[in-house]
Amino acid sequence: MEGALLGAKAFGIATGIVFGCAGLGMWIVGKAVGAQDPEDFAVKMRQQLVTTMPKLVGSVNRPGRTVDGFGFDGEGVEEWVEGLEREDERAT
Repeated sequence: MEGALLGAKAFGIATGIVFGCAGLGMWIVGKAVGAQDPEDFAVKMRQQLVTTMPKLVGSVNRPGRTVDGFGFDGEGVEEWVEGLEREDERAT
């Protein structure tokens, strides 16, 4: 029983350290880019992504792409599933 408690304590301490470091890292990056709140941080990161990686943004945000309320591209998912079904039919 003592080993289990020691393991739980170690897990709790490690979890606290990870969350603390992640939170501190996010806070430092947020302050470095001048963000006032999480929404402002998201806007600044999107702007940074557009200026530093335009090809990536262009390949992700294709014209005519439809996205539902959850951020899923319904047509893209359907095309992907149809492609998988065609591959499966060819394999059998």
